[in-house]
Amino acid sequence: MKRKSRLQWRDVGRWWDTEGSGNIGVNRYHGKIKGRVARVNISQKEYEPLRIIGDFLTERNIFSRIYSLGGQVYSLQVFRQEDVYRFLRYVEPYVMTRNHKDTIRTLREFLNRPSRVKWKRRQTALRAIAL
Repeated sequence: MKRKSRLQWRDVGRWWDTEGSGNIGVNRYHGKIKGRVARVNISQKEYEPLRIIGDFLTERNIFSRIYSLGGQVYSLQVFRQEDVYRFLRYVEPYVMTRNHKDTIRTLREFLNRPSRVKWKRRQTALRAIAL
């Protein structure tokens, strides 16, 4: 049986504030561009801290993946739009740098704009941010 993580949103927010980033990237499917998506990343040379943060997010139903970037750096990525909404909502009170506050504002503006995303998924995302 897995032990519950001792992390709190405060810890994840501060970690993202120092080691993370957020961006709006291109969504590709079989090499074809399918649109743009918001992503949140935390990069680190060591795998273990990212695994612990990933477990914390999984316990809170936020899907994330850890990628190896050239074998020397690892990146935890949250890319499902509903999960990006929720992640930003929970870490925002703990972000102290102006750069990341601007990133949160930019990602929220992108996520709130009308798009070609199916209406039901959009409503799910908006409900998730209002928790």
